[in-house]
Amino acid sequence: MKGAIVAFLVIFALGFMVAPVLCQANSTGDLQERFQSAIGNWLGFFETNVNWISASLLDFLKHVIKATYFTIGVLGFVLWASGLSKFTGKRLLLGAVALALVAEVLL
Repeated sequence: MKGAIVAFLVIFALGFMVAPVLCQANSTGDLQERFQSAIGNWLGFFETNVNWISASLLDFLKHVIKATYFTIGVLGFVLWASGLSKFTGKRLLLGAVALALVAEVLL
């Protein structure tokens, strides 16, 4: 255990000796340009991911809405055509048509 502590202290001391030399080798302008480049790359990566996620969610939403208005339309047609509930079936059909128009036009 004592040897591990000594080794850690030696490495720590060497780090303090080497750090000023490494800091002096790089100019401030170069460091600033590298930092700005790294931040720009991160923001570009983040923007790409946000665009991909929003496009995927929009595509998923379109599929869900299409399945919904298709199901509502079929249910409305069955109710209206069978005579079980003509009024409810007609309302469901009109709702499905309205949902389809809004979904296809706006999305």
